[in-house]
Amino acid sequence: MVVFWPPHMFRVSVILALFLIAGNHWQAFAQADDFDWYSNIGVVSDDRLRGVSLSENQPALQLESTLEHASGFYANVWVSAPLGDSPNEEIDLTAGRSFEVGRVNLDISATRYSYPSLDASDFTELNASAEWDAGKWVVRGILEYSPPQKNLESAGTYYSAEVQRPVGLGGLAFTASVGYEKGEFTLDGSKWDWSTGLVYSAERLDFFVTYTNTDDNETNIVQELSGAAIVLGLSLDV
Repeated sequence: MVVFWPPHMFRVSVILALFLIAGNHWQAFAQADDFDWYSNIGVVSDDRLRGVSLSENQPALQLESTLEHASGFYANVWVSAPLGDSPNEEIDLTAGRSFEVGRVNLDISATRYSYPSLDASDFTELNASAEWDAGKWVVRGILEYSPPQKNLESAGTYYSAEVQRPVGLGGLAFTASVGYEKGEFTLDGSKWDWSTGLVYSAERLDFFVTYTNTDDNETNIVQELSGAAIVLGLSLDV
């Protein structure tokens, strides 16, 4: 019997293999006292970014690996591979530095977004964030900017705020976010997105459920990708 392996699933397998190879090399660096290496593997019911589905409302396998130096400099690889018939695989390469100023943790980085199955879609984004631990509340502000470049005719800017707070005992936390985007990645020049949910953490395992929505859903086709949705996710530290 001949078994046909769908092309997109073949690409998923290749991405997973490359991720494992990279992880093994990074782990060798982590043997040094000044380096830390950590990674996780997870699955989500829908890969959503800023309220918009990038996996066409299908589940996705997600992989992440980070190598961090004691100075705060780090390199990160993040991969999302849809498990349905969507070809929208994504590979993100990030380099940056995280450091503390008083009680605020600052992070400055640059990310290269790559989409192996899509033509003329890769781009680079500059990111900055500030996180403040205010007792039981953790508050985070984020600025993401994509300058005009190849594949981007105009700039794109995204501002967002996130909060997280423990709920009772046992690793359960409440999360919420709101974001405003303008420029290249919107249909009419700007859009809002928002989300709220719960995260449960137990040793190496994280589970989350999130409600997300945007105001960029005027037509039925757009609403399918950027309308209201409930997303489930599970990740394991490896």
